[in-house]
Amino acid sequence: MLFKKIAFVLYLACFAPITAFGTMIYVPANPCACDNRPCDDVVILSRDFRKSGVVKKAEKVENPVVVKKTKSNTFKNQDNDAGYNVYLAGNLAMNIWNWKNDYNSNYAGTDLLFSQDEYSGETVFGGNVALGVYLSKNWRMDLELGLTKEFEDYDEAATYTLSMPYLMANAYYDFDSGFYLGGGLGIVRSNVTIDGLLFQNSTSGAKYTDNLFKVGVAAGYAFRFGNNMHIDLRYRLSGIQGPEISRTFLWDQYNDGNYRDFSLKITSGLVLENAFSVGLRVSF
Repeated sequence: MLFKKIAFVLYLACFAPITAFGTMIYVPANPCACDNRPCDDVVILSRDFRKSGVVKKAEKVENPVVVKKTKSNTFKNQDNDAGYNVYLAGNLAMNIWNWKNDYNSNYAGTDLLFSQDEYSGETVFGGNVALGVYLSKNWRMDLELGLTKEFEDYDEAATYTLSMPYLMANAYYDFDSGFYLGGGLGIVRSNVTIDGLLFQNSTSGAKYTDNLFKVGVAAGYAFRFGNNMHIDLRYRLSGIQGPEISRTFLWDQYNDGNYRDFSLKITSGLVLENAFSVGLRVSF
């Protein structure tokens, strides 16, 4: 009996305070009931805390937007898309002419000695400038003014020179690759001069001019650099109406000291022109 009383006193003195303290720090099994939060939130936070620890992992972004770098087409004609409406071009050209001259005269023996001259692969240098407009992304047209040096042919009878400046309207189709095709119609101002010993006392002028027709087809390649400039390489095959002149000259046919008037007619056939040019085109 005494032993039971002693045991009860020890329990009150030692274990009762510990039990009471444990009750004070006790966490309820349902913590959401303590602060009126939805239990689902607590479970999710607890689950995320167990998975990631103190630092929460970044959420994975689904279907990210990827910006692909596209390689720009250097040769693509975007002048019209960029707001350029007109262009100015300048070219240096090497023109190769092929044609034939037929001569006719009432001077005895002329038709036998100097009846014909055939010119093949005659190189004449020149240049041209053009002012053009963009009709669409691929179509453009321009007005071209060209100049050529004089071709000269000298023989014992006379000196024959020919130059053919021109004005031409052209239309072009530009492919996205930089190549282009085109064609044009124009007017040529032919300048023909014939002079020599026979014509020093001639009764007509030495220089003849005429307006002739020119038609051509072209193919080229334009290398673009900068925002509005192209290096232009072009080949054009043209047909030019040949000039025709008539001239009189004085000649002592019988060596009797009496000079008489004779006529000379020069008819040029179709002039076939192969023109190679390189230049710069600037859009604005």
